[in-house]
Amino acid sequence: MERHVVREKFTVPSSQASGGVNMMARMVDDFLYVSSRHDDVTTFSDTLHAGVPEYGLTTNIAKTKTNITPPTEDMSQGIFKSECGRSFVVWNGCCINQDTFEVQHDFSRYVKTHLADTLSFSPSDQAPGLKMVQKLHQLIKMRSHPMYYDSQINSDDVVHLNVYQAMLYVAMCFHCIAKELPQKMSVNPKFCLKAILDCIEYFWRKIQSGGLVCPI
Repeated sequence: MERHVVREKFTVPSSQASGGVNMMARMVDDFLYVSSRHDDVTTFSDTLHAGVPEYGLTTNIAKTKTNITPPTEDMSQGIFKSECGRSFVVWNGCCINQDTFEVQHDFSRYVKTHLADTLSFSPSDQAPGLKMVQKLHQLIKMRSHPMYYDSQINSDDVVHLNVYQAMLYVAMCFHCIAKELPQKMSVNPKFCLKAILDCIEYFWRKIQSGGLVCPI
């Protein structure tokens, strides 16, 4: 859908006009709308579900989630509560703290799933060691968005937690992939150490390239 249609149909009320704080984000066909006013959320929801017939745009109400009382029975609550009692809105791989608006990684898709089953890697490829490092770089790139590590968005504690969780995830993936390598490589400590150091350096470069204020 063209940008001018998004702006025309889903214009976010200004804070001054509505008396609240509003924000809208969009990733392909997934929308995130945040407001300090209940009425603004309801208006946005009604507009979204009305669709844009001339563009064949429709919205599946059953897939719409909200952290307020759902306007209809077809909508579901989109709140995830951690063991420590914090409430998060889950959206496109992010866990957004409902109270502080800090952003963390969402690893819920891996619950009750073996991590190795989520990875695509063939040890029979040429240069499997290089392929493994390239695969790990891809995984790091997916977890290195500036919003996770910027202290203007998150507290230092959350930034450190995001770094720890991202690298723990990559380390677990490394373990799963390394087990599939030819034995002479998987038991080679020099090769494994070089791959680990390479991933750490790559992760650091990705964070620094975002031009963010990072407390690490």
